[in-house]
Amino acid sequence: MYKTVKQRSWVGGLLLLLMGVLSGCGYHLRGSLDQPLYIPAAMKVTFIASTTPNGELSRRLRTNLVRYGVEVTTNRAEATGILQIIDERFRRRVLSVDGGAKEQEFELFLQVTFKLSSQDGLEIIETQTLSIDRNYLFDKNDPLGKDKEESVIRQEMVRNLVVRMLRVIRAKTAATSGASEVETPTL
Repeated sequence: MYKTVKQRSWVGGLLLLLMGVLSGCGYHLRGSLDQPLYIPAAMKVTFIASTTPNGELSRRLRTNLVRYGVEVTTNRAEATGILQIIDERFRRRVLSVDGGAKEQEFELFLQVTFKLSSQDGLEIIETQTLSIDRNYLFDKNDPLGKDKEESVIRQEMVRNLVVRMLRVIRAKTAATSGASEVETPTL
C-alpha cells in the first residue's frame, strides 16, 4: 500500500511539472482563441454581408465579433469594414448503406467563402474558402435521436468554422500597420 501511494505522488508531481512546462511555453488548446485578435482599423465597425443574415453562421460570427470589441452594424453605410460571406454551402450525403439499402452512415460538409474589405472597397483579406466535414452513423431504430445528433454536429461545425475564420482574420491582419490589439475571450 505504501508503494502505491508513493507512486501516485510521484506520478502526480510529474504531471504537475509537465502542465507547468506546457503552460510556460505558450501551449493552449486548439479550440480557444486566447491570443489577441488583431483587428484592422477598417473593421472597428463591421457590416456582415450575407445571403442568410439570420443564418446560424452569420449569427455566430456576429456574436463572436461583438465579444472581441467589434461593433457589428446592420447599416452598411455606417460600417468601416465589410465582411462578405460570398458563399455558404451545407451538404449531406450518404456514405454507406446496409444490406437492405437503408442509409447507415452520412457525411456532413460545410463550406464558406468570404472576404473582408474596407468601406471604400479596398480588399483587406482576399477571398478565402474554408471547409469542414464530419461523418456519423445513422441508427434506423432511433431516427429522432439521430436527427438531434445531426443538428448538434452541424452547430459544432459552424462554431469550428467561425473560429477558423477569426484565425484567418487574425493571421492576415496581425502584420498590418493599421491593426490594433483586442483581448479575446475563450470561446
